[in-house]
Amino acid sequence: MAATRAAGSGGPGQSHLGHRRDLDPRDELAVGQAGYHGPPGGRGTVEVGYAVDPRHRRRGYTRAALEALPVRAARKPRVCTIRASIRPDSALSSLLVTQYGLRNVGER
Repeated sequence: MAATRAAGSGGPGQSHLGHRRDLDPRDELAVGQAGYHGPPGGRGTVEVGYAVDPRHRRRGYTRAALEALPVRAARKPRVCTIRASIRPDSALSSLLVTQYGLRNVGER
């Protein structure tokens, strides 16, 4: 599934958005990573990606990434659409992205 949502208005900044490692704030343990697959494409689309170690799933880390990544991307002047590609067998991830305003636009 490919899911997209419109980004908010952008501000000044570079187009490269980077990656981050997600840490559990209680003990600064790396539990996964989240970021962007690259700079915005020609149509202003940026793709977000996230992965959480299976031992740390279902604790809100993916939800935190889906809250932070689009906000950061929307600050960039070239970003107008945010995309997330989700494996067909990942029903929980598909459901989760819809809760953050992304909508299914079909398969890619």
